[in-house]
Amino acid sequence: MIRTFTTHKIRKQTELTGSLWEFEPCSGRYAGQKFLLATPGCWENHPLFADYRGEGIFRKNFAAQGDIRIECKGVSHTATVYLDGREIAHHYNAYTPFSVIVSDVQPGEHILEIKADNRFHEESALHVPNDYMSYGGVSRPVVVEALNELYFEYVHVKTYMKDEKWYARISTAISVLKTGQCKGKEITVFSHGMGMASMGIYCYELYKFYDVENIIRIGSCGAYSEDLNIFDTILVDNSYTEGNFAYEWNSKDCHLIESSSLLNEIIENVSSKNNIPYVKGNVLCSDCFDGYLEDVNSLINRFPKDLNIIGAEMESFALFYLAKYLGKKASCLLTVVDSICKKQEISSEDREKSLNNMITLALESALLI
Repeated sequence: MIRTFTTHKIRKQTELTGSLWEFEPCSGRYAGQKFLLATPGCWENHPLFADYRGEGIFRKNFAAQGDIRIECKGVSHTATVYLDGREIAHHYNAYTPFSVIVSDVQPGEHILEIKADNRFHEESALHVPNDYMSYGGVSRPVVVEALNELYFEYVHVKTYMKDEKWYARISTAISVLKTGQCKGKEITVFSHGMGMASMGIYCYELYKFYDVENIIRIGSCGAYSEDLNIFDTILVDNSYTEGNFAYEWNSKDCHLIESSSLLNEIIENVSSKNNIPYVKGNVLCSDCFDGYLEDVNSLINRFPKDLNIIGAEMESFALFYLAKYLGKKASCLLTVVDSICKKQEISSEDREKSLNNMITLALESALLI
């Protein structure tokens, strides 16, 4: 059972658990032999494996094609996942879900294998010898979802009251699975989550594991300058934060980081060539959404006066800092969607359809990198 009751359907789902899976212990007296076990469940439910500690493979055949997402709600205690014999995921912690996206799956029947491990070992901070039994198995449901090339990662809805009326602020993350072409050149557009913590994970993995050299972030921001208008485009020069991202990362007392001058130069040249106006300046990278702060003016008054902070967003510092740390390049373009100074904000429809200048600048610049 995926959930107690269904409230909505986002995309096509198939639960693989709630049925018998083939189980194969990897060591001990019955190593290599095949048994049928009910899932979700643990191998300790079978009389022959009541005290088995080691690795075991759970195996299930299923039909799929195209782009799919495989989500495991919980595997005890360490899991390595294989699709048709190829490792696609590894996860530690029995009590947290994890997922993996597999693209271009050929139509037909496929084999999903989950190697579970309930042994104590040094790599596990909590998984040490103790007085409780650490069960092994596919302890929570496994689901296969069919994806489109464009899909929602999440939708967050935050309600709030203003002037005795209720409003909802909705934020979404949309992922693009496939690369596309812009003027004959292949490009990839990724979404990232909200905040420096999320950006830190996304950009680090892109730089470190996927050999990405350049990232141009695009996003929305609030204006702190009277000179800025709604829909103005900002090219970020420096990002300032009051937070401790740098200290947590590598014990550095750093709160101001610059973007890539090389990428910014490319963007400025594209702007001139395409007659797209922009404002270059420094922004605040905040840990908190300033629209919810108790006193945003108190925050603004704390800014170092020489920085002339003109806007606020929540991700650029982490991006610039890790780019510099890893010897890569990063830049950031922002569109003003609200202004504290002028008490203005754009509509949800405008957020969807009216950010073309920023997007065009980013795409045209990416073609020249």
